[in-house]
Amino acid sequence: PILTAQQLVEGLGHIGVTCTDLVPLSSAFALVTHRGGCHAGIRADELDVILSRIKLAQLLGRGEGSVSWSVPPGRLTLVDYTMHNAVIQDLQAEKLLQFFFGHRSHNDGSFGKGSVQRWLHLRGCHLMLL
Repeated sequence: PILTAQQLVEGLGHIGVTCTDLVPLSSAFALVTHRGGCHAGIRADELDVILSRIKLAQLLGRGEGSVSWSVPPGRLTLVDYTMHNAVIQDLQAEKLLQFFFGHRSHNDGSFGKGSVQRWLHLRGCHLMLL
């Protein structure tokens, strides 16, 4: 396991991810690695999730010219549905980032009873999204 924030920074540096400010990373590292009152470090599976999200964030980016802002309207559609209701969202810009980095909300009752299903539809070919 990775036991210190400095070890994490060094490991990220080996794959081309630089971190110039160790203070916020150290705070986040301490929050994540202290489980059950002991310092457990970061396991390999946890590191995999961290690296995947960092690389996805680098790919999607923010602002004009980034992938998240290059998706045309109507290209990526998200539908959450049950037998009784459906919510349709066009994913682009901030909504696309929220989809990739957010957490799916639980059924708040607006869908009625039953489990909510999710359909993600990509119209045409957008190589960067694939």
